[in-house]
Amino acid sequence: MMPIARYLLLLVCYAVTIPFTHAAEKRIIVAVQDEWPPYVIDSQPASGLSVDIARAAFKTQNYALTVEIKPWSRALKEAQYGRDIVLIAAWHSKERDKFLYFSKPYLYNEISLISLKDNNFDWRTFADLDGKTVGTIQNYAYDDEFMANPWTNKVLGKTLEYNIRQVLNGRIDMFIEEYRVAKWTMQKHGIDVNRFRKVHPNVAYSGLYLAAGKSNPNAKEYVAAFNRGLKKIRISGELDRIIRHYEQ
Repeated sequence: MMPIARYLLLLVCYAVTIPFTHAAEKRIIVAVQDEWPPYVIDSQPASGLSVDIARAAFKTQNYALTVEIKPWSRALKEAQYGRDIVLIAAWHSKERDKFLYFSKPYLYNEISLISLKDNNFDWRTFADLDGKTVGTIQNYAYDDEFMANPWTNKVLGKTLEYNIRQVLNGRIDMFIEEYRVAKWTMQKHGIDVNRFRKVHPNVAYSGLYLAAGKSNPNAKEYVAAFNRGLKKIRISGELDRIIRHYEQ
């Protein structure tokens, strides 16, 4: 039989090594996303409402999240062609369904048309937008019906800031964006938010999702892990705490 002293020593050693073993097993997930404050903020390390929610959800599943800030078109292509990454702030569309797996929605966005304040135009149907020029950004999934409507003259811009300045300069009538993001971008670039207004009604009320490319062999596990973690942080109240932090 094993001497008692040696047995106790082995038990102590085993207990001490357990935390290190679990720490070593923690897996890393890489997220690639464009800066989209307040949801994704280019800081060191990256932060923002979506980033903090994804980190918290993955942490419950023993994943650590790192974030790379890249232009959205590039991030989307990297996901589409199978790089081992996730997108943490994506809108759903029928086109994206072809190459992305989507999580359950973790937030909802109001997608709006935004114009100068002295423009009193509002709309009821897409036909009311006949002849209007609207700034968009390539590869953004604003809303399937909006993108398909034949009346609106959709003008591609390089960035949201570019579209905002195009409205200021009178080159386009309005741009389409999540209103909270638009205000944050204006403030960041020293543009007076009070010069703009939200055109009513909203174009869409869109869910915000985590997504991974179907060509990525780990995609289903990443999405499933996020969904499990999201449920946990919702039940624990951590999700609400993160949201309140960015509403202060």
